[in-house]
Amino acid sequence: MMIEDFFIAVPFDVSELNHRYKGEMIEKFLEFLNSEDSSRGNNYKYFNSEYAEPVVEKFERIIQNEFEVGPNIKEDKWPAVYCQTNEHFRSIWHNHTKTSVINAVTYIDVPENGGHLEVEYNGTHTIKVYEDYLYIFPGWMLHRPLPQDDNKWRICVNLEYISKDIPFCKSRGIRW
Repeated sequence: MMIEDFFIAVPFDVSELNHRYKGEMIEKFLEFLNSEDSSRGNNYKYFNSEYAEPVVEKFERIIQNEFEVGPNIKEDKWPAVYCQTNEHFRSIWHNHTKTSVINAVTYIDVPENGGHLEVEYNGTHTIKVYEDYLYIFPGWMLHRPLPQDDNKWRICVNLEYISKDIPFCKSRGIRW
């Protein structure tokens, strides 16, 4: 098996919503960094239904198109947000085995240099990320954000999917 078997990039144009709410996302992230909650993880739940509902709905439609899998039974469907600059980042290997079977990320304000996604499967792979794409991979896959060169906030929106079924990826012809 190759990394391409367990990593999918699909168009995901939610740029109007992303740019409308990115200021609030950064503001909430800075509040999170100054709270006790920040010791428990790198991101925070973004509790904004005007953003979350259309984004999660579009995400779930893509998952249903890409996979044979049961409905998303995740009770907490709020997106999680992680922000970084060249001075503020946490490049820590992690996975989502406790919270998802399918994990996905989309990005706002991707820097010109750095800020890539690094994943581990049969070695490490650096993925240059772009706005208006959804990057889908199994919840068990180790990954981390890489540092960037500039001080502009790079925002990562994380979406998770839980099902009682093991996902079957239609385009790859394999179970995840």
